[in-house]
Amino acid sequence: MKADQGSAVQSYSIWAQPSGVLANRLQTEIDHLAGLTNEAPSFLPHVTVVAGVEGTEQEVLQRATEAAAQIQKYVIGFESVSYGKMYFQCVYMLCEPSRPTLAAAAAARRVFGKDKGDHYMPHLSLLYSDIQVAQRAQIAEALQARLMTGTSTTANPLPEKSFLVDTLNVWLTPAGDKSLKSWKLVKQIPLH
Repeated sequence: MKADQGSAVQSYSIWAQPSGVLANRLQTEIDHLAGLTNEAPSFLPHVTVVAGVEGTEQEVLQRATEAAAQIQKYVIGFESVSYGKMYFQCVYMLCEPSRPTLAAAAAARRVFGKDKGDHYMPHLSLLYSDIQVAQRAQIAEALQARLMTGTSTTANPLPEKSFLVDTLNVWLTPAGDKSLKSWKLVKQIPLH
C-alpha cells in the first residue's frame, strides 16, 4: 500500500513572496537569467524565512500556523544585488536586515527548531546556478546598475524596492532537486 504524500516525511520551506507588479518584474528577471544558462531553472520570487524543514505535511502546516500566529505583517526591503558561492545563492537581492524581518525569521526558526547554527541572511534569489564566481559577480554588477541604481544603458529599475509580507507560504522543496520540478505550494497562511 502506498503512503499518502501528506503522511510521508518530506522537506519543506517557508517563504515570504512579493505580489503584483513587483513580483511580475522579478519573475521576468528570474526567467531571463534562467535562459542564459542551460541548467538554470526558473522559480517564483521569494525570500526564504526558514528552509530544510522536515516532517509530514500535517506536522509542517501545524508548525507553520503556530509560527504565523507569532508574526505580524511586515515589510521586506531590498538593499543591493549580490552573489554567493552556493547553487541556491548564485545571484540574489540582499534584503535589509530590519528588526521585523529578522524577528519573523527568528520566530519561524524557533518554532521549527532551526534557531541554532547558521546565520540568517534575508535575500531574494534571482539565479540558481553553478556558474563560475567571476560570471556571478559580472551578472550581479549588471543587475545592480539596471535594477537598483538605474545607471546602466539598459536601466529598468524595480517599480518598488520593498514589499509587504502578509502570508507565510509553505512550499514542498525536496532536498537535492535542482530542477525544482517537485517544488509546489502547499498552503498560504495569513499573518495578522
